[in-house]
Amino acid sequence: MTMDRILVVEDSETQALRFRNLLEEAGFEVDCAARADVALNKMNQKLPHLVITDYHLPGVNGDELCRRVRMNVNTRGIPILMLTSDETTQAEQQGLESGADDYVWKSAADEILLIRVQTLLKKSHVQAIVAQEETRFTTSRILVVDDSPTYQEYIAMELQRAGYQVDTAATGKEALEKLALQSFDGVVLDMILPDMSGTEMCRRFVAANRTLDHSFVLLMLTGGEDPEEMNAVLAAGADDVTGKSKDIKIIKARLSTLIRRKLLYEENQRIINEFKEREIALLRARAEKKAAEERAALADQLAHSNRSLTGMFGIAEELNKAVTQKDVCEGTLKRAMELPNVRAGWISVVDNGNFRILAACNLPPALVTPGAMDGLCHCQRMLLSGELDSVTNILECERLQKATGDTNDLLYHASVPIWIGGETIGVMNLVGSEHGLFSDDDLKNLYAVGNQLGIALARTRLVEQIESANRELETANQELKEAQSQLVQTAKMASLGELVAGVAHEINNPLAFVISHLTTVMEGLAGILQEIEPHLSDKSHIRLNKLQQRLQDMQTGLERIKDLVIKLRTFSRLDEGEFKQVNIEECIESVLTLLQYRLKDRISVVRRYGDDNIINCYPGPLNQVIMNVISNAIDAIEGQGVITITTKKTDAVYSITIADTGKGIPDDIRDRVFEPFFTTKPVGQGTGLGLSISFGIVKKHGGKLEIRSGQSSGTEVIITIPWKQ
Repeated sequence: MTMDRILVVEDSETQALRFRNLLEEAGFEVDCAARADVALNKMNQKLPHLVITDYHLPGVNGDELCRRVRMNVNTRGIPILMLTSDETTQAEQQGLESGADDYVWKSAADEILLIRVQTLLKKSHVQAIVAQEETRFTTSRILVVDDSPTYQEYIAMELQRAGYQVDTAATGKEALEKLALQSFDGVVLDMILPDMSGTEMCRRFVAANRTLDHSFVLLMLTGGEDPEEMNAVLAAGADDVTGKSKDIKIIKARLSTLIRRKLLYEENQRIINEFKEREIALLRARAEKKAAEERAALADQLAHSNRSLTGMFGIAEELNKAVTQKDVCEGTLKRAMELPNVRAGWISVVDNGNFRILAACNLPPALVTPGAMDGLCHCQRMLLSGELDSVTNILECERLQKATGDTNDLLYHASVPIWIGGETIGVMNLVGSEHGLFSDDDLKNLYAVGNQLGIALARTRLVEQIESANRELETANQELKEAQSQLVQTAKMASLGELVAGVAHEINNPLAFVISHLTTVMEGLAGILQEIEPHLSDKSHIRLNKLQQRLQDMQTGLERIKDLVIKLRTFSRLDEGEFKQVNIEECIESVLTLLQYRLKDRISVVRRYGDDNIINCYPGPLNQVIMNVISNAIDAIEGQGVITITTKKTDAVYSITIADTGKGIPDDIRDRVFEPFFTTKPVGQGTGLGLSISFGIVKKHGGKLEIRSGQSSGTEVIITIPWKQ
């Protein structure tokens, strides 16, 4: 439980200490201030529950402190207990009239003081009504204007003792300049100044007061008691006028009265403005409430129609975006679920007298079961008979009536005919749980939606037909390009085969003549040597041996030419188009013979042939595949390298594996190597057709062409074809 806070305002340290000890022993939280302005600053920081103040205080007396506390909206509910050493009835009366709630003499017993404190705390109502920044206690600022330094200093000192902040000016011009730059609560102005007359000064000060953000009160001081002069000053706008010769207490009292009146007026204005603002806010709130209720009522009236239109516009938007029948139907049903009360739906079209469901959305379990959507329902029979020529609110859905299982409380639906060019091609059923899903206006709009849906379905059918025709044309065009490329390559291989066959034939006849006669010469020379050898000198023997060695070298060279001719003739026969039995090892060797000029000394060939290399195939095309793959392997090797050729025959397939130690194929293009006209070779060095044609040839044989490669790890091409065909 928090303790009650009590603020003690007492200029006597002895008395302040006495009250602090007494109240703290009684369980109160106590704070002390020696002056009224200090007490007001403390209340700016934290509001007490009770104020105990001495009547006689330096500067601002206790009665003036009471008045200021009562003028502030945040502190006027704080009880005030007035203390004084003056035990006269007049002092007590003045204290109570100033705004104190109770009055106690300082000589009273401590028990009486505590009783009065506890009684007042029961009446305490401490509450910050408005923001404390707006109601802070401030020290009034006074501007004293007098050309007499002695009197100016005297007035300033007396006002400072009374708790005011004081500034001074010696002339009217100086005073007006200070008023323009600083805020003052009051001006004490001498009637007679060297730079302007009293009434002129009064008018100038009043005019300045109207233009300033912070107003001030004007107290004029006169040297005499001339009534006309005083009336003229008051008429010019002064708030009060008094003589300089009067007691300083009278001057301070008049100024205090003016300041108090000003503060009270400002406080009243603030309260009036606050009440006006609250009244305006209340009126505005009432008006906003009324407007909100009217808007809510209007929204309730338009909600159904607006939601219906929004859903229909959404359907139209989906129809414009859709490019396939599936997109048309699914998009339409998806946006149809945005219509009021619609929870499920399906679209069916007429197909040879029967209905085919193209799309469904949110169907209840009862309609998902097998057979639930079979056969014709009431709305479909109406469509086929021509009765469903407009959107109809079906009372109850026949399928949902007959369905077994959970229907999710769905029972009613609206049937939207799908039509185009005067012909109905299907129906869209929108299902809900309430009778009469749509208003008559909604049904008319849905009828237009059915027309749009029909047009969209017709459009997508046409688009699909065009796209199908385009795909067929593209496929035919691609096949034509591949066939043309195949013919070109086949023609090249045929021309090469004819050239090789011609060269082999032209070489073979003189080769056979030279080999035959070389054999005769060697046999004749051997017979003669038996007769003449004993008669030859040593020098002749040496020459004879060299001659025999040269003949042997000639025979070896001719045998190599003979072997080359055989391989060329083998290659020339591989362009034959019929399906026949061939020896793959011979095919490979014939290709290596033709490509020997590219292998030279930088690339070695490792042969790993299997035992059985006889298969049935199209020799020419397959030979073309082998030549394409080996040529690519040669191109892939930069500098020295190895090509390994492996053949293997299993129970069902025959495989040829050609591996190189080249640069390999990057991952990003490996999937494109079989694309026609795709090549990584420079312009003029490759057509991009080799592997594409090879893939087609192997596919024609019923086989597969696979590539295994990694960048910088070489490439392995595996040709697999069935050998039993």
